[in-house]
Amino acid sequence: SREEHEGIAVAELFPDIADGISALIKGILDTGQPVVGVESVVQIPSHPDETGYFLSSFFPIPDAQGKNTTVGVVVSDISARKNIETELQVLNEELEERVEDRTRNLTEEIKVRQKAERALKESLQLNETIFSGSPVGIAIYESTGQCLSINEAAANILGASREQILVQNYKEIPSWKESGLLDKALECMSTGKRLRHEVHAESTFGRNVFLDCHLAAIIVNDTRHLLVMLSDNTENKIMHEQLIQSSKMAILGEMATGVAHELNQPLNVI
Repeated sequence: SREEHEGIAVAELFPDIADGISALIKGILDTGQPVVGVESVVQIPSHPDETGYFLSSFFPIPDAQGKNTTVGVVVSDISARKNIETELQVLNEELEERVEDRTRNLTEEIKVRQKAERALKESLQLNETIFSGSPVGIAIYESTGQCLSINEAAANILGASREQILVQNYKEIPSWKESGLLDKALECMSTGKRLRHEVHAESTFGRNVFLDCHLAAIIVNDTRHLLVMLSDNTENKIMHEQLIQSSKMAILGEMATGVAHELNQPLNVI
């Protein structure tokens, strides 16, 4: 209460700040200048376990002769505000720590993602190199039958340019239907099985070809596509047929020689 504090020196009430307050009061009495906004942190006498925060303003009080003999003080208890500020500071520190942790995690995630993107890019470049440079003809068709991609080797085998083939839909190509390749393609797409089919046909572009075709269903962007790999056996087939024809001619020659020999035998006897 007020009565309990009257007549008690500051040093008795707040021993922790007694020296500072005494020096402050002396300076005010000497100079006659007020001091405003002094923050103090003290232990509450009635609650030793609690810390109080106070904002004080000191001003001189002159006596009847105009001499500064007393110092008045206005004290505001700002403990609640300080406690809130302390809590906010703790929260800010925790938030900053979380932000730093998240930033570090994001940095690591970005590094991992960049590494994965580089690996993917290198893989795509490698696949593109293999696709473009392969001596085997390779074509990829959408589920609708529309040609999505084709390499130069496949275009050369079929006797066309890549641009001409890219506008085609295999479901509408006559040679696919006539050679049975269309049936194999539809079976591959419906079952997912890898299939092989030999084709002898005239391509849309007028080239008579013997092809060894391998078909496989692949997933591109979550959609099944048809992969077709073509090996051109035209020259081998032509050479094989020529060899068979030569063998037949040789056999006929031997037969003719034998017949002539048999006919000559009776004549020699006569």
